[in-house]
Amino acid sequence: MLRFRSKKGTVKGKGMRLRNEHSTRNKWYLPKHKFMTAYHYALQYQEWKNEYKTISDTSKAIRYDIDHVQETGDSNLTEDVAVKRAEILKRMNDIKKIAIEAAGEDLAKYILIGATQEGASYTYLHTSLGMPCSRNTYSDRRGKFYFKLSKYLEKK
Repeated sequence: MLRFRSKKGTVKGKGMRLRNEHSTRNKWYLPKHKFMTAYHYALQYQEWKNEYKTISDTSKAIRYDIDHVQETGDSNLTEDVAVKRAEILKRMNDIKKIAIEAAGEDLAKYILIGATQEGASYTYLHTSLGMPCSRNTYSDRRGKFYFKLSKYLEKK
């Protein structure tokens, strides 16, 4: 649940402070709803990762009876699973690619964690995971990530 603070102009959500009003002078400026779309799209990364791991079971294409083995009648089930896995993998790779474009190879893994996991704040990334950059650098690269992700989603 979001909590609004009128004095500071911020919205506090789970794990990350989101600016209520963005400065249009910021080079990575996004209108509020475009930012929120990119933000929530990135948060789906963990769901896709889990789905990708669990969707690999194609044994459901065959029904095992006591007397004999029989096809389920849906001969394209294996193909459907392969297509679904390819779609999920493409989305995950696109997010990784955008993180690398936005932050470079050295910071991409931290941007990926920060953007795809709720509660992964700068403090956590810097102290627990040893992220080698300042808060300003991280905020700039994270802003660039969401900006590029928003542009990617517009083209999609």
